[in-house]
Amino acid sequence: LQKIGCAFAANDQNVIEGINIFELDSNFNKGTAASGITYYTDNAIIFSSARKGNVVLDEKKEVDYLTTDFYISDNEGNGWETPQHLVGPINSNQNEGGGAMGVDRTTFYFTRWSTEDNSDCNIYVSKMFNRRWLEPMKIENINMVGSRTMQPSLTLDETRLYFVSD
Repeated sequence: LQKIGCAFAANDQNVIEGINIFELDSNFNKGTAASGITYYTDNAIIFSSARKGNVVLDEKKEVDYLTTDFYISDNEGNGWETPQHLVGPINSNQNEGGGAMGVDRTTFYFTRWSTEDNSDCNIYVSKMFNRRWLEPMKIENINMVGSRTMQPSLTLDETRLYFVSD
């Protein structure tokens, strides 16, 4: 996906021979935002979206369709199924997005913004144990106080984690 995206961006005519690019349907592009798509398994994708039904703790102070959470959609050969809210502690009342899944599908790196200060965002990691995601932990050695660290991307051999930071 990333190589295709780079080739697409570099091509002035937005046409790449042998590759068909099309917009996903309204199941994905629903709500106020959808972004950060990556593979969850060989037949499923995960992405973040701001839409009704997202996690909020206080409905008087927070608006669900302005908060981004992760969603999963499977494709078993008949097209993409309706995205389902990612179950577990990865989704919170904070904005989550920009995820990177480990090759063995048991480690997930993602960006989470603070509800206190929207200029504060950090990369978190969650591990899967007994088919459940554990409570995410902020990666202390790359997140610096007063800076925004986000959009993790993992190399295939998982020896490097690339990210954006100011």
